[in-house]
Amino acid sequence: MSIVVPLGWVLYESLKTNQEFFANVWAFPQRWAWVNYKKAWVSYELGSTMLNTLYYVGASLILGTFLTTINAYALVRLEFRGRKLIWSIIMLSLFLPGINALIPQYILMRDLHLLNSLTGLVLLDSLGESVFFLMLLGGFMLSLPKELEESAFMDGASLFQSFMRIIVPLSTPGIVTVAIFKFLGLYNNFLGPFIYLSDEKKHTIGVKMYHANQIMQYKSDLVTLFAGVTIAMLPTLILYIVFQKKIAEGATLGAVKGRQHFYIQEAVTHEFIAIAGQSDSYNRSSWCCRPGGYPAVPGQRRGSRCNRHQGYRKLSGNTSFGGNARNRPIHAYGSRLYK
Repeated sequence: MSIVVPLGWVLYESLKTNQEFFANVWAFPQRWAWVNYKKAWVSYELGSTMLNTLYYVGASLILGTFLTTINAYALVRLEFRGRKLIWSIIMLSLFLPGINALIPQYILMRDLHLLNSLTGLVLLDSLGESVFFLMLLGGFMLSLPKELEESAFMDGASLFQSFMRIIVPLSTPGIVTVAIFKFLGLYNNFLGPFIYLSDEKKHTIGVKMYHANQIMQYKSDLVTLFAGVTIAMLPTLILYIVFQKKIAEGATLGAVKGRQHFYIQEAVTHEFIAIAGQSDSYNRSSWCCRPGGYPAVPGQRRGSRCNRHQGYRKLSGNTSFGGNARNRPIHAYGSRLYK
């Protein structure tokens, strides 16, 4: 209620006239003054402001999410010297106030001639990694079985192919959650555009609404201001309505990895590794028994043989990195993930 009531109040105040607003701020409007929205759109130049915001948020979101995904993968899935030291330095930055970096960032932007540039602001927000997002997505990737990558390497996949075709698809819930939170942070970002953008034609929606509020010190047209605020809130409200389940799942990210649940079962003799859990697009009839006729499906009677595959899984050539993958032993189960 602490959120719904103020939003509702701003909405119906934006449909009043100034006379009705100053007469009684709690009364409902007698006539819907939709002209306030047209006036706010024109007087505050919200059309060009929305385009600036779309470019800034869209470019920063795509580039920033991609870099966060790569960084999280490198820090939690790859073994190299100095990894723990890098993590320690990253964790140390959590205890440093972000406001302390404003002066060095401003000097850097000035020396690179990126002041008063939306592209420079995009680079600043994209390359400036957030520790929270890195830990969030890194924890999710860390929960994925290592055997998935190992099977891909056995099938001829490179490191980049394993990342793009195994890790990224399985990490989609985490990536989407990070992207949603990044969007909210970028869209509501005020300090960065306010400091680095001096041209009013390049202002984003947050800075534009700030200047509109400052104008109210010299004129009384609050209903137009409420209309502009309502327009500015629409993208975030729509995003919340569409992705509210994803936002709620962000609190338990890592415990649930979407619709695909992989339970890795390895025989004592290490003769096979089979996937016992599949996504909804597969069923029990698509499972194979291991070489020698012993079942790979939990609960199946020992000694039963898969008559269809005879201990081998037939794979089409385009489902594997190795080209012709027909009659490949069942330990190359990773190829099922590339479809």
